[in-house]
Amino acid sequence: MIISMFALYNIPWLPYLPYNNFFVPGTLIEIIMLGFILAERANRHRKEKAQTQKQLIAQLQENLHQQQKLLQIRDEIARDLHDEVGATLTGIATSAKVVQKKMDSQQPELKAVLGQMKDDSEEAIHTIRDTIWALNPDNDAPEKLIEKMKAVGFKLLMPHDIVFAFENEVPVNQLPAFSMEQRRNLYLVYKEALHNIAKHSEATHAQVRIYQQNMEFRIRISDDGKGFDCATITDGNGLKNFQKRAKEGGFEVNVSSKNGAGVEVMLSI
Repeated sequence: MIISMFALYNIPWLPYLPYNNFFVPGTLIEIIMLGFILAERANRHRKEKAQTQKQLIAQLQENLHQQQKLLQIRDEIARDLHDEVGATLTGIATSAKVVQKKMDSQQPELKAVLGQMKDDSEEAIHTIRDTIWALNPDNDAPEKLIEKMKAVGFKLLMPHDIVFAFENEVPVNQLPAFSMEQRRNLYLVYKEALHNIAKHSEATHAQVRIYQQNMEFRIRISDDGKGFDCATITDGNGLKNFQKRAKEGGFEVNVSSKNGAGVEVMLSI
């Protein structure tokens, strides 16, 4: 550039030389130098980009390895729960049932204790099965949760002559990507709400509606049973456990009711 400027404006810098003769060679030299500079920058940029890509690939591979390791741990936990704890509780429930049948009618208190032991063991078995289901990677797809909710609704309510309606208004591709903890706690709160309908509501109809509103995913569980006065509700009625699971699962749960007007449980994400 400097050589070209001297030559262009006929500024003497080397005596006795024709200045204009330096314009073309000077420009060529500068173009060559500029080409080298640009080539060097491009080469450095390629190296930096390649290094960044290499680091990104390594990070993705590490993330994949950790994910596979997590899935393996989940499988192992589910297997242990099924094989060890599940088998033990099943044995306890069976033994309690056998002893209860053989009990003399003159020992009603002991018979009642055995009956409670059997019921508690069976409930624990169901909880473990639900946990195993949540841990199973095959059930990570969100529609699996919806299918299980529908199935358990009919299973729990039909034996009590409660007409059950299940309605899902959310397309599969718009369902939230539930985490394992979220899926597990959503299902357990949902199932407990259905248990309450079956055992305490005296309802003839129950409905589950899954929909989206105000950018929220919602599950509404309602019945036409006897309801209760919300002002008289205490933690012993199971609401504390609802809130605990909702906090662990990252969602909200609200229960509303009044005497003679049924109960509504709303789960919101």
